[in-house]
Amino acid sequence: MSPEPQCHYCNHVDKGRCRTDAEAFDCKRLSLENKAKLSLGQKVNPEKNMNIDNVKKLNQLSTRTARSVMAVIDAMAQRGAFKGEELMTIGGLRNDCAEMMRLSETVENELEEDGEDQEG
Repeated sequence: MSPEPQCHYCNHVDKGRCRTDAEAFDCKRLSLENKAKLSLGQKVNPEKNMNIDNVKKLNQLSTRTARSVMAVIDAMAQRGAFKGEELMTIGGLRNDCAEMMRLSETVENELEEDGEDQEG
């Protein structure tokens, strides 16, 4: 049995795969880079597309990790576990975790919006 042909836009094997540039542009599996190329009339590289499920898993993992690191930092700071000269570095790490959580929330909202657009 020969494998089904893959979409030349998003590299996905699907009965409803994209047949035109317009369909491909609306495809949730098409990377932003490839959407930009498509809008400029350039050839797309289907290998550059991200698996949405992996993006969601990575986003959830980064949110959990950032939240946990912040909790550990807060608990250790409350107990006086840091030396004065370490506070700037630890504060920077905590700020990075807070930024990671903000970015993760933004990505999650964008993924939800994309999902709603695909359904509607």
